[in-house]
Amino acid sequence: MSHSRYGRADHGPGQAASAMTSAPRSSSALRSSLTRGSRVCRKILICAVLLILSAAPSNSEEGRPWLPTAPHLHKLSTKAEVGAYQLRVPEGYVLRTQSGPGGSMAHAWVGSPRSDGTRPYVMLTMGAPAPGETNPYTLTQVLAKFLAGIERRRKHWRQSNAEEGTIHGVQFVRAYWHGTDIETGRPMHGFNYVAMDGDKVIQLSSQDVEPSHRGALELAETAVLTFKKR
Repeated sequence: MSHSRYGRADHGPGQAASAMTSAPRSSSALRSSLTRGSRVCRKILICAVLLILSAAPSNSEEGRPWLPTAPHLHKLSTKAEVGAYQLRVPEGYVLRTQSGPGGSMAHAWVGSPRSDGTRPYVMLTMGAPAPGETNPYTLTQVLAKFLAGIERRRKHWRQSNAEEGTIHGVQFVRAYWHGTDIETGRPMHGFNYVAMDGDKVIQLSSQDVEPSHRGALELAETAVLTFKKR
């Protein structure tokens, strides 16, 4: 979660995990708009997309259901629809999109800028495995690839163990992390959820800078937990 104007975005179709609070590298366009500018978003989105397209994860075990908690649900007044999926996003968040390699796409809902220029956000990236892709990656391995892309731009990196669960019947793995953005020197926190639905790789993520991260990420994760197939 670099300190983009989101916080910055690193998780886009390319690198959607840098920071929408630091925009993802494969999501360079998104990252630039959302975090520091279009440059940051495009790079992040592109990286995330490349990771998504290079791996066809599989995971047959189902985890426990993950449900949104009540404290922030009333703030999710907008229903967003993306292809065969939908989720509820915070009121006032504006949609930014960025295409990536192989038809992948990053969708980021971004909040208003703060006094320091950062913005909260929720990002959904989707892509299909490359034609003929047969790499036997599991969801946990794909998640690790996304996180590795973020870690390269952080120091003092810490991350949680991967957890398995379901959101409205869709199998996901998730992890939480924190570290200091190498470029800005600001401490950042974030989370990444990864799923495989048919031929689609799905990533839901957010990141933000201290001290704004706590409330913003709780709200973003509540939005993520409303994700469902239409």
